[in-house]
Amino acid sequence: MKYSVLLTLGLVACLPEDKEDEDVEEEQEEESSLYGPENEWYHAEIADVPEEGTCGFLEGDQACNMEFIDQNGDSVELYQFAGKVIVLDVFANWCGPCQQAASSGEGNHFNEQYGDDAVFLGVMGDANGVPTQVDVADWTEQYGSEYPMLADINQEAINFVTEGFPTYAVLDRNMIVIYEDLFPFTPETVVTHF
Repeated sequence: MKYSVLLTLGLVACLPEDKEDEDVEEEQEEESSLYGPENEWYHAEIADVPEEGTCGFLEGDQACNMEFIDQNGDSVELYQFAGKVIVLDVFANWCGPCQQAASSGEGNHFNEQYGDDAVFLGVMGDANGVPTQVDVADWTEQYGSEYPMLADINQEAINFVTEGFPTYAVLDRNMIVIYEDLFPFTPETVVTHF
């Protein structure tokens, strides 16, 4: 009798463990259909991410897939936002107009209003040198940014900057550059590309 009770308990104990394994496998399958490194931001379905080919920074070019570090210290890739219209606010932490735009909450307002179709990304291109995770974390805290604040650690997004900071590059859902620099930034212009 004791043997069968132990056997029964053993079987009961295995069932939830087996069920747990199935749940983990299902979660991994769901996660594997999403593109990009693990972070808290939006992730496109792999099928929606364009193949990387020749890329550039001019209107009509396919944007290059760039890697950043966010305010949380996580790796973020530009292509993980494929499928949304993307506003890249490339700025410098020492830039007065950049500080004014951040204090107005333009990125927070944009994402609150248009977040289903578009995403506003803050990309620190200069911090009196190559920006770090600490630089973007400090900026986020200072200005209350609730959107991805990204350090341009490989100095790629700074290639959009030709006139000065801030530069607002806009990409369509397929990662094509539709504006090299939409300055002054106007959400109404971006909305026409949804």
